[in-house]
Amino acid sequence: MIPIDQTRFGCHDPNEPANTAPGNCWTACLASILELPLSEIPDELEFWKDGMKPLDSWIPYQKKTHLWLHNKDIVIVEVRMSSVFYTGPEECFDMYCILSGPSPRNSKVNHAVVGKGNQIVHDPHPSRKGLSGEYKYWWYEFLVRK
Repeated sequence: MIPIDQTRFGCHDPNEPANTAPGNCWTACLASILELPLSEIPDELEFWKDGMKPLDSWIPYQKKTHLWLHNKDIVIVEVRMSSVFYTGPEECFDMYCILSGPSPRNSKVNHAVVGKGNQIVHDPHPSRKGLSGEYKYWWYEFLVRK
């Protein structure tokens, strides 16, 4: 894992139209785990237009990114947070993943960080504040080779 910082900072309510481009924290996390420059990862900006709701660009971006990963023989396995992550020994989760949950800057907005198990190891936002809220709000995304 090579820490890569995000270069755009969107903090939009997902139910409201946005007049600024979406942030790229999740993309920076993906680049960090894959140890690739941010410029080599698909960019949500390709799908964003001024005034659209965040999910309107996020959904096609996710489809493109999943296909891009599929072509690299990688799939993302997403797991919603549950107590199962705390019942076994810590070394069971000794792999990098993307942790997502409420942003400490706006709890209505999701933020993504790189985790190793249930610990944050890199926050791509310059504040380095991680995620807010309880663990129950987080989900994990594991990159798995096919």
